[in-house]
Amino acid sequence: MGGGSATKKHSSHRHGHRTLREDGRLESPTYTTWRAMIQRCHDPKHPSYEHYGGSGIKVAQRWRRFDNFLEDMGTRPTGKTIGRVTPFSDYGPGECEWQTAATQNYLAHSHADHLVTVNGVSRTKRAWARKLKIGYKTLLIRIRKGWGDAAYTTPYKKPRGTPKA
Repeated sequence: MGGGSATKKHSSHRHGHRTLREDGRLESPTYTTWRAMIQRCHDPKHPSYEHYGGSGIKVAQRWRRFDNFLEDMGTRPTGKTIGRVTPFSDYGPGECEWQTAATQNYLAHSHADHLVTVNGVSRTKRAWARKLKIGYKTLLIRIRKGWGDAAYTTPYKKPRGTPKA
């Protein structure tokens, strides 16, 4: 089968999300959502780039391929769009869900006063805990014990004497 590049060029047709829409575009709502997410995080010419990519928010490498995004998120439900569980986390597996506009507004406002900036990166305390792969309560204990910035930059370590799994 010659023409490997032609197969790659049209690989998006495999998943059926580049179909003709009523407005003439060749995209499904899921594909449109994915493309917009990539653009606002990685295209400096996108009008929202300064609030996403320009502020350090990225799309996980796995999700830069639509097939992987679709596998992880599934088809976009009617009335919902992509939302991050915490507003300042990156887009990627485990960080996103399909949300209504009301949910997105609630999450954005509920986290607005809880941002912590360390080494120029702003996240909520819950997002810092997820990034470090520690429990939220563990992070709060570190803060109460006076760890300073180290509370947000020290990854989880098994206590000494813990048997290996």
